[in-house]
Amino acid sequence: ATRGALQAARGAESERAGGLEARVQELEARLAEARRAVEAERAQHEDGLQRAQELKARELAGMRLELQRLERCVEEERGRARDQLREAEQRQEAVIGELEARVKRTLQAKDETIGELRLRCSAHENKIREFEYLLARQREELLADITRAPAA
Repeated sequence: ATRGALQAARGAESERAGGLEARVQELEARLAEARRAVEAERAQHEDGLQRAQELKARELAGMRLELQRLERCVEEERGRARDQLREAEQRQEAVIGELEARVKRTLQAKDETIGELRLRCSAHENKIREFEYLLARQREELLADITRAPAA
């Protein structure tokens, strides 16, 4: 009985070991499948990260190019603004120069007119003195003639 019981127990243990072995194999298969799934997920995740990094690098490169282009545009605009300012200053200087020349010409013409008028005034003053002298002489002659006339 003990032998039979031992054999039965051994058979049960064998069955149980076989069942455990099958269970271990099943678990190992599931573990291998889980590892493959994890590895596939990791590879997919790394691929996604790599694509994201590449996209980020392309976007960054594009932004750098855009920044360079905008910086060139800013410099060109600054240059144009400097040129326009220089041209405006030159035009302003030209206008001021023309105005100064016109004012000088006007003052010169005024000075010449004043000189001419002074000469005329001087000439008229001389004529007035001449006329005063002639008038005084004529008055004297007339008075001399009047004073002589009653004596005759």
